[in-house]
Amino acid sequence: MNLEILSISAANAALIGTGSVVGLAAAAFGLRRLIQMGQFSYHNARLSTAGNPYVRRENLTPLTEMGSPSEIAKSLLGPIRIKDSVSNFKDVDASLIGTFNSEMSSLSEGSPSIVRPLISSFIARYESEELKRVLRSVGKREEPLFPVGSIDGDLEKAILSSADLKSSLEHLENHPAGEFITESMNGEDLSLLGLDKALDRYALGKMADVKELPRYCRKGARAISDLIHDRYNLGVIIQSKAMNVDREIIISSVKRNAGTIGSGALDQMIDSADVKEAVNVLSATHVEPFIKEQAKRGVTQIEIGLDRMLLTGAIGLSTSYYGNVGPTIRYVIGKEMELKNLRMVFRAAYSDWDPSRTRDLLILEEEIT
Repeated sequence: MNLEILSISAANAALIGTGSVVGLAAAAFGLRRLIQMGQFSYHNARLSTAGNPYVRRENLTPLTEMGSPSEIAKSLLGPIRIKDSVSNFKDVDASLIGTFNSEMSSLSEGSPSIVRPLISSFIARYESEELKRVLRSVGKREEPLFPVGSIDGDLEKAILSSADLKSSLEHLENHPAGEFITESMNGEDLSLLGLDKALDRYALGKMADVKELPRYCRKGARAISDLIHDRYNLGVIIQSKAMNVDREIIISSVKRNAGTIGSGALDQMIDSADVKEAVNVLSATHVEPFIKEQAKRGVTQIEIGLDRMLLTGAIGLSTSYYGNVGPTIRYVIGKEMELKNLRMVFRAAYSDWDPSRTRDLLILEEEIT
């Protein structure tokens, strides 16, 4: 019998023990990653199966050629259900927004915990938009409710039944957005414009906060955050230039030190004489291909170009990060564009637009892949 092993030194024994611990730790880490990959695999497959039919030409083109809003409503796929009354665009629009918000809340509830922080950051943007709408309607108790995320029907009713704007904010004291409004406004006079800016900062801040995600998911999350910041900043500046908004208001609305467009370029756009000059600042950036031709046709077309840029980015990230957050990014941004497309299709139907004009205003996936 070989007894040499019994005479092993204490130092070597310690090394062997350490190696065993490292090996077990590595095995545990590998097992955890396998479990995480499994969670993403099922989640991503589910999103792929659901898809985004209304960013596809073959699903949208037939809708643009239908004779009435009622016919369009009966043809919709998936969970979208328009109320029985389609007598006006406002009712249909309420159904579309309500369905979208419900889908986003359900997505969060039905997703694995590993990806929920990202979905929550998207939902913060929809919470922000819903709060803007409700705060503009304080005192109007008959307004429709579009609960989303942590903004539920009871909170909306409480805000709407408030005596004035100041008292309505008391109902947001325990909500992250309310805390952010208090800190962000920093003594500014209470106004809808000030609240809008504070809520935008809340939503964009949530989008940029990726610390709750696993490290290997953060790069993809930061990338979509950058694109969303670009979309926001450029949209604010272009719309403001078209409306001759005061320079100081534009400066206070733009979110600096975020996105891929540097502060120098943003300043040039803010100081430009008009929309055309502002767009020229974006030459040679990733945005130029989406708005160069659109700019010749007006601000609405530039906005559509910016949305196409965002959808293009989401599609690219879906490929780059297909094993983790990529498919979630593509699905959620796709849903945003579906909502815009369907609102456009119904608005066109109520206004009796020519189908070719409607198709020119849609955000279609195959045009940019």
